[in-house]
Amino acid sequence: MAMGVENRSWRCGMWEAARNALPGLLVACLLVSAVPCAHASVGRSWDLFGLATAPRAAQQEMVKRGRERLFPYLPDEPKGRSLSVGTAQDGFIVSARPLPLPGDHYAVLPRQLSRKLLYGTQELIGAIVSASDAVAAASPGAVLGVGNIGRREGGDIPYSVSHNAGRDADLAFYATDAGGRPVLLPDLVRFDGSGRSRDFDGFYRFDVARNWLLVRSLSGDPQVQMEYLFISDPLRALLLSHARQIGEPPAVVQRAASMLMQPGRDIPHDDHLHIRIYCGRADRGAGCENRSRILPGVETYEGIRDGRLKQAALYAHGKAPEVRIAALERIAWLRGAEQAPAVLSALSDPVARVREAAVFAAASLAPPRVASLLADRMESEEDPRVQRAILLALGQVGGPSAEAILGSALARRSVVRLSGKEADLRLVALEGIGRAHALSVLPQVADFVQGEDLPLALAAESTLRLLLLWQPDGAADDGAEARTARAAGWRERIAQTARRDWLSVRKAGLAARGAEPSGTAQGYATSLAPLAGDRDVAVRRAAQEELGRVTGNVAESWRWGREQAATYWVKWVRRHPDAARWRSADH
Repeated sequence: MAMGVENRSWRCGMWEAARNALPGLLVACLLVSAVPCAHASVGRSWDLFGLATAPRAAQQEMVKRGRERLFPYLPDEPKGRSLSVGTAQDGFIVSARPLPLPGDHYAVLPRQLSRKLLYGTQELIGAIVSASDAVAAASPGAVLGVGNIGRREGGDIPYSVSHNAGRDADLAFYATDAGGRPVLLPDLVRFDGSGRSRDFDGFYRFDVARNWLLVRSLSGDPQVQMEYLFISDPLRALLLSHARQIGEPPAVVQRAASMLMQPGRDIPHDDHLHIRIYCGRADRGAGCENRSRILPGVETYEGIRDGRLKQAALYAHGKAPEVRIAALERIAWLRGAEQAPAVLSALSDPVARVREAAVFAAASLAPPRVASLLADRMESEEDPRVQRAILLALGQVGGPSAEAILGSALARRSVVRLSGKEADLRLVALEGIGRAHALSVLPQVADFVQGEDLPLALAAESTLRLLLLWQPDGAADDGAEARTARAAGWRERIAQTARRDWLSVRKAGLAARGAEPSGTAQGYATSLAPLAGDRDVAVRRAAQEELGRVTGNVAESWRWGREQAATYWVKWVRRHPDAARWRSADH
């Protein structure tokens, strides 16, 4: 359904609820009815009594679409099934299911609707729909407010540090007015320990009865295994006290109590219920990971991953090239280092596309001697696509052997045809050098800055900026004299850093921009977070890599805009005050 239609549905629903519940407020009703529902604006913040404040522009920004991943289904698997891959914090989803709109007993909040974050696994979406139906069955007319779920392709969103893998969703609380009459909230609204809204002058009240119905349905849904129901401690106490007062079975109360919890002091979840489900059976075979606690009685589907890996190793020797490719990619997705022999044997497959897949799989598994194996393959490889894959894979593997091979590739002019166009493999080698943080070959890179081949000069300068976090004066496409002078500056800069490793060079460059690593790890992460939105692409990429290294949170924020990345990291570091750690390389 179009956004405007759904927002009109929400606004009209507000009008209907107000007209039925508040017949005495004639003036307010006339004011609302005077504005046709057909002209409701998606981004507009409104409330029946004019109490809502306009949301900030940044909060209205729609999250940019990412690239959907093509999942390597094995021949015996149904294609198109939703699958959660990785953890809730750093995973993604394939074949995500959208929340059906309009809903019979739920509606997406206007601000969250504008973000289009309405995708999850089929199990999660089913749980939301089922729970809203259950509440409406017990309390006719009840409408559940839905907030952020996730992106169609999964991955990080600026508004949360989870919601990555299609297993998380934010649900608004059911509420009443001060007289106990049900109302629809205009947005996520914070409630204090007594159940009064912290905003809107305390007009809204936490509807304990209907919110308990919601919790009871979610925690007892037979189609999913609920992991968490995040909520503030005071509101949790209200719900459990109500459940005991109305005589709910102790087992039902205990089950809900085990799932209801406040995730942290700084993120109390007093304005919404955040639900998370465990990995399902099919998810586990795709690489889904439960990183936190496992409640008693939860089926974790142990052995499903190992079974899929063994199947993939067999399919890696199948007759059809497409099957062999899918099998190799699946082994890599599952991080199946134990099946590395099947991957390495495919490096000599007669089909080039299969060899290409084997190269990337070998690099991701990083078995011993993989750099030398790829080097051997490079010597005999004739297909340019596989040659390109080897250079990129060596950048991923890194280390002295990989750097030496990349340096050799940089020294040889090799023009090939890729996708029907001419391509210089030295450009690919430069990309690999950047990925490998290969400081040892930077003198060779600097030589290209003053060369006559402008694409190579531009790529060389880009690689140098990425690795040294230094920006000389002038533009890379200046005249030959200016580029020669700038190449001398790069050589001087390289000489200053010749005895240092990439980590120390990166930290020095970031320190020059205010990220001082001499204090605590948490202080360092706090100073790094704003640099995730730096105007210099090399600085913000380095800052985000350093944040991932120090905090352990590997996010794909470098794919976003500057402001979104900075907002995400500032929020993440603040919400995880104990996550940052100094590693052995820091001291």
